[in-house]
Amino acid sequence: MHVEGERTPDRGAAGLPGRPELVVLQGLTFDTQRRVVTHRGRSGELTGREADLFAFLLANPNRYFTASELVTNAWKASHLSTEELRVYVRRLRQKLGPLGLPLELTSQKWLGYCLTMPPQAAEVH
Repeated sequence: MHVEGERTPDRGAAGLPGRPELVVLQGLTFDTQRRVVTHRGRSGELTGREADLFAFLLANPNRYFTASELVTNAWKASHLSTEELRVYVRRLRQKLGPLGLPLELTSQKWLGYCLTMPPQAAEVH
């Protein structure tokens, strides 16, 4: 994964301190400031919560997280319910699906949610 730029604390929901501004991975570009995912000429715009969730999972590929772990770690918002997480996961899948990304947001009973990607896509560049 190639990362360009550093975020500053005043750049919005996806612009959490320490989060890279631009993530480039196997033809996928994720602009965390604009909250736009681009792949092979197709783009999708994410909401703040969708962008935070996607950024967290993208930084932790091929690793399962329970709903409560995602609410706490991706959003730092333990007051959100796991049902709200499921809604955001569904919306994120709907937005990412048409882009033909080299990854998939999967879920497995008892394990949780995972951003799976083939080994060559998960390599750091």
